[in-house]
Amino acid sequence: MRHKAVSPDRETGRTGRNKMDAEEKIKVLGDYFREPTCKERVREHYKGRMDDLRRLWAAYQEDPEKSLDDIGNIYEYGLCLDYVAPGTFRGQRRGFIRYQLSTGGPGDEFRFYLDELRNPVKVEYWFLDWFDGAKVTPQGKNLELLHELFGWFQDGGTIDSAIERAMEA
Repeated sequence: MRHKAVSPDRETGRTGRNKMDAEEKIKVLGDYFREPTCKERVREHYKGRMDDLRRLWAAYQEDPEKSLDDIGNIYEYGLCLDYVAPGTFRGQRRGFIRYQLSTGGPGDEFRFYLDELRNPVKVEYWFLDWFDGAKVTPQGKNLELLHELFGWFQDGGTIDSAIERAMEA
């Protein structure tokens, strides 16, 4: 069987078999090796964090000293709980308590936005990775659990302490 000869393109000098130029090849390769955005990843991470918190809270209620083999106990979960004063970030009008679970790239945290009486009026989960970020606003049973945890932090004096430390700085 004879193959038909392929004439070169008059402008590029290439044959018609592969007319993809260098920019197109870079785009295709870039899309292939591209890391997913925070918006593409946030829901999966949020679900995992909520699953962890639900298990930890249930274990704590059963026995405050109980530890789970894979994630420890409620006291050890997360890195810190601190207060981020209004105006810390551009456009931020309300202060919030940050329950920071991890940092670096990527990092994640829950933000409890407070009213004047230090009660949460809005809760957000943030997933952050090097100049990118996305959030989920918890609802339903997840929001109820987060409010319960916030109350536990509050009853233990952690919220007031975090706000006082931030105001001293």
